[in-house]
Amino acid sequence: MEPIQREYKATVHAINKYKPPATYVKLNMDGSGRQGLDGASGIIQNCSGKLICAFAKPLGTSTSNWAEISAMLHGVKWCLNNVYTNIIAESNSKILLDYVMGINNLLEDHGIGHRTKKIHHQQ
Repeated sequence: MEPIQREYKATVHAINKYKPPATYVKLNMDGSGRQGLDGASGIIQNCSGKLICAFAKPLGTSTSNWAEISAMLHGVKWCLNNVYTNIIAESNSKILLDYVMGINNLLEDHGIGHRTKKIHHQQ
């Protein structure tokens, strides 16, 4: 049996990498929901762009939306527990960001909005 050969093409997109203003930290987070290999991760940088925290945690079995919420919650909790109250959060989940900003109720409709209510209460 011959090995299967595949050709992959990659597209690279520029990511908006900016330092947060003075007195702020920036939380970049991501979640991944993939058949039992779900996880949440993120990094937190200070106003100089210096890394002050990196995290990754397994979640077991969930959905990608649940993983995104978990990543945001973990990052925001870490910031607040370490007395960082001015937080700029970046996520690639439009659903999560729209929900947190009060633009949609899609997460409520899927029964997981209660997790993000914790974020609203921590602000």
